[in-house]
Amino acid sequence: MLGVLKKVNHDEVLQRLRDEREQLIAKINDDARRATDLAFDAECGDEDAKARQARLLDKCAEGRERLSQIAAAIASGEKAAAEAARREQERQRAQHERQAEACATKVARSAADLIRALQTVEQHFAELATDREKLQTKARAAGREDLVHASKIATLPYALTGALNLHAPLLARAMGVTPPARKEVSVLDVLARGKEVKEDA
Repeated sequence: MLGVLKKVNHDEVLQRLRDEREQLIAKINDDARRATDLAFDAECGDEDAKARQARLLDKCAEGRERLSQIAAAIASGEKAAAEAARREQERQRAQHERQAEACATKVARSAADLIRALQTVEQHFAELATDREKLQTKARAAGREDLVHASKIATLPYALTGALNLHAPLLARAMGVTPPARKEVSVLDVLARGKEVKEDA
């Protein structure tokens, strides 16, 4: 106990040392009082009193030496406890930094996913525009102006909505929100949920 403290629970070790110190101080004081009580008889030539007094004084000296050892052990233990606390703080800080880095990486990946999704949607826009032009050209060639008008109304909205909704999960992940618990979730659902979360915050 008095050497280099290797206990994991430094507080427990230190408490035992402090308890021992208090007990030892009380024992030294008691031995010193008894030695004082024998002083008169020893000075009067009582050999037995002299011997008993000498033994008590020796115990007091041993006790004081022990006290100095305990004081050194307590100082060492407190230093070890402080070092352990510092290492624990560093460990927690490093853990928080790793978690923050992981979150940043996750957000970056989600952003990249969203960018790819938007690029895909942009590609769908181009493809839909091309398809619409083809349909209108064929309709005009066939003299069907009614189909030219219908292609403007039907083709783009339905196809575009479908293309956008394919990427609703990616949008939700990038925004950090949980979409409504439905089998099919639209981009509008995700955007509405993101607005609710922002307003609650």
